[in-house]
Amino acid sequence: MDKKPYKAILNAMLDFVKLHQEWTKGQLRQDAVDKYLAMLCAEATRELRAEVTELRMVTGR
Repeated sequence: MDKKPYKAILNAMLDFVKLHQEWTKGQLRQDAVDKYLAMLCAEATRELRAEVTELRMVTGR
């Protein structure tokens, strides 16, 4: 199984941690944080959907 989706999700989680650290230090505005989190969630969702589609094709379900 391809590790790319899992790597993308892990990278998104690490980005979230960095973002949270910057936000708690007061270096980012709330609207910027919200916009970035929405982007990360969308990216992770696309990766998971692609993985599910691939698994369905392989398993025939």
